[in-house]
Amino acid sequence: MKKIILLGICSFLLTVAEGQNFVTRAKIEFEKKIDMHKSFYANSPDNIKDLVPKYQISYSDYVFAGNEALYKPGREAADQESPGFIPAPNKNILYTNYTTRQKVTCKNLFEEDYLIEDSIKPITWKIGQETRTIAGYECRKAIGRIYDTVYVVAFYAEEIVIKGGPEGFQGLPGMILGVAIPRYNTTWWATKVELANINEAEIVPPHKGKKLKRAAFAEEMTKKFQALGATTVKPQTIEHLWGGFML
Repeated sequence: MKKIILLGICSFLLTVAEGQNFVTRAKIEFEKKIDMHKSFYANSPDNIKDLVPKYQISYSDYVFAGNEALYKPGREAADQESPGFIPAPNKNILYTNYTTRQKVTCKNLFEEDYLIEDSIKPITWKIGQETRTIAGYECRKAIGRIYDTVYVVAFYAEEIVIKGGPEGFQGLPGMILGVAIPRYNTTWWATKVELANINEAEIVPPHKGKKLKRAAFAEEMTKKFQALGATTVKPQTIEHLWGGFML
């Protein structure tokens, strides 16, 4: 009888496994959208806002295989230039190893590349029941918190097994395909998931740039901003903006 039950369990597990196609390598495109009118120009008069597109849009590619991933600039967004507004090109790169819990970020600021090696920042998540289809995958909603007081809404797909996400968001039981931070008026949504022609050779840490620890990077950026007249900028401000999320 025990053998019969064991065989039945094994048969059931095999049936479930065959019915689900778990994704272990892929290339995911993300669209990042910032509401400029509510963010940087929230207190500006309407005649200034008229010169600025409501949304700044950029694209990035998340390439992963196994437990390693590379988040890098993607295609250029169309119709993003207008009088009074020319977005800075996104040159930042993030390599993450989810097994060792380490990451390497290449940030381009003041026309110079900086390499910051750091551990993955944990995020406290609360998983809900709401679901949404993103890029063809059923995703479950979760609420997280970063920097103690900033709430994050995320949607993750269990079918894509890596526990990653755009711009350093991670820690859910599957790939995060959608993120919204109401406080920052910013969203990230996956637009497509490609399963073929994945270049695994490019999933390596960036190596070009000035190597700094996170605290040293914050100190150096603070001095540069203050030299330009932004005297209210503090190292904590840099940590908040570029300390682990929001490339």
